[in-house]
Amino acid sequence: MHQSSAEVPSADGRVIIHLDLDAFYAQVESRRLGIDPSTPLVVQQWRGIIAVNYAARAAGIKRHLTVDEAAKLCPGVVFVHVETIGDDEDDEDDERNTNET
Repeated sequence: MHQSSAEVPSADGRVIIHLDLDAFYAQVESRRLGIDPSTPLVVQQWRGIIAVNYAARAAGIKRHLTVDEAAKLCPGVVFVHVETIGDDEDDEDDERNTNET
């Protein structure tokens, strides 16, 4: 019986696991906000994209694009702006919210 590479143990017992935490972060926000997982969704911080769900990836959106570039690639994409922590004086922007650009 042939084993896949995921089933073959290494000689020293170590295993390498790859987790797609970028998509996971976007999926957590989608679930938290009750947004259908098939809806293209990105997590933004300032004007940059920091996480992308699989539906948005299928539309060509990638991390580090600007929100304007993402909106051109996929007009129906949902933008979730996340809290930034620091010396920002603007306390009104501290709450997480969704923005559609």
